[in-house]
Amino acid sequence: MCNGCLRVIGDLYRYPKYHVEDWSNWKDAKARLKKYVEKCIAHNELSKTQTFEALWTAICNYANHSYLKINPLHLWIKVSSPDTPVWQCTSCGDLIYIVQVVFAQIVFQSYLANLIELVQICTLKIITLQKQSISVSQ
Repeated sequence: MCNGCLRVIGDLYRYPKYHVEDWSNWKDAKARLKKYVEKCIAHNELSKTQTFEALWTAICNYANHSYLKINPLHLWIKVSSPDTPVWQCTSCGDLIYIVQVVFAQIVFQSYLANLIELVQICTLKIITLQKQSISVSQ
């Protein structure tokens, strides 16, 4: 669903260069995006409130697309090959290549960066404590 949301957000031209307004919550979002999420929720029989909250957290907080604006620096694109299958939208006729914005990797990398930072902080604290105990014992 996150990948689909990013596709819809892209279709709405929500990129920094277009100077679009901030969406501070789902109430501010365009109907097209909310309808997409609602259809996914209905199809997968999910909790509406929890799913909207989870998507907001995943997209805005973990993947760094604040206010549901795509931050190109935080997208990883897998380029399609010539034999990649496509879907064609029955409404507008757009061809949708089955390429994935590697969202799980973005979330994992964010988690990993936080973990590395935490380990570095803990290491610094241990080194500081060791230095303090050495100076106290001398």
